[in-house]
Amino acid sequence: MITQIRPSIHHLGDQIIWVSSEISKGRNHFDTELTNGIYELIPNITWEPVYTRYNSMFELDFPCDLVKFDESKFVTCEIPDVPYVTIQFDSSRDNEPDSNEKRTHSLDENWKIWIMNKYRSMGFELVDIGGKRWSLEETAYIIKHSQGHVGAVSGFSIFSRCVGDNFIHQYYNTGPRELMEAIPEMHLGYISLFAKNNIISFFRDPNLNI
Repeated sequence: MITQIRPSIHHLGDQIIWVSSEISKGRNHFDTELTNGIYELIPNITWEPVYTRYNSMFELDFPCDLVKFDESKFVTCEIPDVPYVTIQFDSSRDNEPDSNEKRTHSLDENWKIWIMNKYRSMGFELVDIGGKRWSLEETAYIIKHSQGHVGAVSGFSIFSRCVGDNFIHQYYNTGPRELMEAIPEMHLGYISLFAKNNIISFFRDPNLNI
């Protein structure tokens, strides 16, 4: 059984997996690649369209272990023969009107360039997995053989941990103070989930000259 606990996160026993918020609208909306692909990758999961919306975030089980995908379902594809990290910077918020979430989560172009140069300087090739370039099964294979995942705060950070990536570094477009002022309820909920699953968050330093 999948029990809805808030848009984008669903409870699977004592484990959780990030899925598209479209799932909260019911089984008829399971037509996106993200949700369909996710369910193909989760091992031994059965579901029924029964949803429970909790009244308080104190009822949510955020600090729990993320489910691991079934590696036998990954699809082989071409990958670099040198050490690489996967990157993903595109966001569903990029084309939205100005909002708190867009200001904190949609990365400025100069910030993206600084981040990419950082990992290139560490000797990694960069493989962009955004934009649905591959199926989720192929994307999981690419992530599995990478040295880590780098990108904006998005579902792919969670997805990468479900694959079992070596390191996951996710970046905000603001500092922690600005994030907490803009959307405190979101960050307070997710910070324990990220910490429990070794997903490292980085914040933009306003003193950084980029």
